[in-house]
Amino acid sequence: MPSIEKLTRILQQVRKQKGMFVFPLDIPSLENFLNGFRAAASACGYEIPRKLRQEVLTARGWKFAAAGAAPQMKAKGMADEAVMNELIDIEIDLLGRLAKLPPK
Repeated sequence: MPSIEKLTRILQQVRKQKGMFVFPLDIPSLENFLNGFRAAASACGYEIPRKLRQEVLTARGWKFAAAGAAPQMKAKGMADEAVMNELIDIEIDLLGRLAKLPPK
């Protein structure tokens, strides 16, 4: 089973070289990639609790919403590159906090 640290390193690599992982390189495609990444992580035993996702989003200044955080970011005037970086950073933050939770 991959470690949370390895999953985090993968996301850090995605952040640095988005074009190697996502095509076309746009927000919807990145969101699709991240959805798949989360599904794979969950299948490996690293499911992010809904409450934790809500806490991370709120702590980073975003509302927990069905549409996700990207529309909120765009409404604030963030450029696409900044939105994509923030979406990846949210996932990295989630994994870091998941690692600190006590085992079930």
